[in-house]
Amino acid sequence: STRQLSKPFIVDAQCVGRIPPFVLEQLHNYQHIFQLEMDSAGCITKVSLNEKLKSFEDRTEAVDAVMKDLRDKKVFPCLNGWRDEMYKVSRTYTSNPVFNMERSAASLLGIRQYGIHLNGFYIDKTNNNVIMWIGRRSKTKATFPGKLDNIAAGGISVGYNVTETFVKECAEEASLPEELAKRAISTGVLTYYYEDDRGYFPETQFVYDLELPADFTPINSDGEVEAFYPMKLNEVVERISNDEFKPNSALSIMDFLIRRGYFKPDDENYIHIVSESSSSNDSKVAISVWITYISLVENRQTDSVSDDHSCVVMAAELSGLQLKMSDYSDYDGEDDNLDIDNEGDRKDGEDDLENVTENSLNDENIREGLSLLCKTGNGISHAYVRLDIHDKNLTDINKISSFIHLRYLDLSGNNLKDISPVNHLTHLLTLKADRNLLTSARLDELPYLQSASFAHNAITSTEGISHPQLESLILSCSGTNIDDIKEVTKLRCLPLLRAVVLTECPVADENDYRIEILIAIRRLERLDKEEYNEDERQEAEEINEQRRQEEQLQKGAEE
Repeated sequence: STRQLSKPFIVDAQCVGRIPPFVLEQLHNYQHIFQLEMDSAGCITKVSLNEKLKSFEDRTEAVDAVMKDLRDKKVFPCLNGWRDEMYKVSRTYTSNPVFNMERSAASLLGIRQYGIHLNGFYIDKTNNNVIMWIGRRSKTKATFPGKLDNIAAGGISVGYNVTETFVKECAEEASLPEELAKRAISTGVLTYYYEDDRGYFPETQFVYDLELPADFTPINSDGEVEAFYPMKLNEVVERISNDEFKPNSALSIMDFLIRRGYFKPDDENYIHIVSESSSSNDSKVAISVWITYISLVENRQTDSVSDDHSCVVMAAELSGLQLKMSDYSDYDGEDDNLDIDNEGDRKDGEDDLENVTENSLNDENIREGLSLLCKTGNGISHAYVRLDIHDKNLTDINKISSFIHLRYLDLSGNNLKDISPVNHLTHLLTLKADRNLLTSARLDELPYLQSASFAHNAITSTEGISHPQLESLILSCSGTNIDDIKEVTKLRCLPLLRAVVLTECPVADENDYRIEILIAIRRLERLDKEEYNEDERQEAEEINEQRRQEEQLQKGAEE
């Protein structure tokens, strides 16, 4: 990504865009229109318009002249698709525009663009299946030619509001009558950011759903759609995963699929596909199902970005939205987390702890490991919430402290003796720290942590494991030296703990190990991947009751 090298574009004391470095190089030739403010070292700090351009009309005319000159000189390929369609330039959608500019040039100044997307579908009455109408973009389109798309979508140009744009695009792209189009239900907005060789694209899409009559067939009338296909939802998902869709259309459709219940709560990956905004006052579910090509770290973990507080930082170098369900499988909280027989696990004595080379977490590790873009807790912004930095031979993860929105973290296969920076990740749901050099699992209380794994370490105590939502805990395998039932008893403080793995710990060799653990943690459902049966529960209950009575008798005798 070049975003860290971009400069803010300021008009009327408002940041209305960000200008990529390859555009800054050209603006030196137009300093009578664009003012490039420098610091003492001669570096550009921000860009504004000439102060003489005070009126809306003057600014529009001046910027248009520059863009037409760049077009005629064939400087930027994006201008080859000149549309003669104006977009407004403003701080927010409802703000007064400071000028208008050619749509194809908006990315050169990083101007936010607005549009509409329609998820059109019908119900197959023979089996009640949902069938989506999917369009294929014309191969002559300037952007994403030949890609699959929503039944109707389009940008909001000057002179049109959202509703007018929606009705117009429905008519032009799918021959939807106005009275039918107006039955569509507005489901909210999708806000995101991406960049490619055309520039920067902060975008906001107004999304609609429309159930169509089963006998309706869309017909394109503006030449921008090559064909329409009725598709079952599983085919739609498959084609999204194969990168056949225009990226933001795939995003709109994934939003639709989740709202329509295509993904079920009992599906193993459900909670990792659907992100619910915990602070939302109207219980609206915030959907973010975006696995993308990642090359941008800046601003991913903040509640705002400099050019728009509601901007979603999406992937740079975006060539498609790639959904791979296997990407979520490590975090299903059940059998995968309890898989303790991995090849390559660190064994006792395998590592000479004195000879471990210092290796700190760096930006490249983070850039490669971040994924899963979701809404943050405030319900307004977005951040990447999954970080995989396993098998990097890391000894220091201090950089992780600033990524406060992380929910899924894999630190496995490193040389970590200290994971205290994890204390800053108060939204964490899943933690994997297997195959490290830890002697303690102690962390501050993480209020939402549900699953934690510390297999193949040298942990001797359960002290400091006090996370109130913890359901699954793995302390298994050689190297982890929990050798006393009393250590397990300390886990009684975890009110939701249901599954524990202690395989190969010395405590597992004690007599009546399974029963003693169940007596220690009465609510436990599984131990070492095996569920407790009714006979075991009854035996544990009887032994516990017998011990309670013996204890009462002893107290009575002492009194």
